[in-house]
Amino acid sequence: NYRFTVPTGKAGRYFISLFMNCNSTSDTTVLWGYAKLYKNGSLLYEHINNMTNNPVRNILTPLNVIINLSDGDYLEAYNQINVSSGTQNVESRSFFSGYRIGA
Repeated sequence: NYRFTVPTGKAGRYFISLFMNCNSTSDTTVLWGYAKLYKNGSLLYEHINNMTNNPVRNILTPLNVIINLSDGDYLEAYNQINVSSGTQNVESRSFFSGYRIGA
């Protein structure tokens, strides 16, 4: 499944972590990368790692938040990358994780 849904009876505060690792097939062409967290289909948080003034080949974009979630709420993680040339790629070392820290 591509999303996390809060199970019945598990509402509460959650620590959520995204780590987007993206690159380009060409050196010094990654301009920026976004990590985005959606809750129930709407953008909740986003973090941009902007390298426009100093393009790189590989970009790491983290996002860590603590949020309140109700039974049935769902979260989805997305990333977005912009390159000036070459082919963009999302590395397999990217992750989306979280855990409940309290009711």
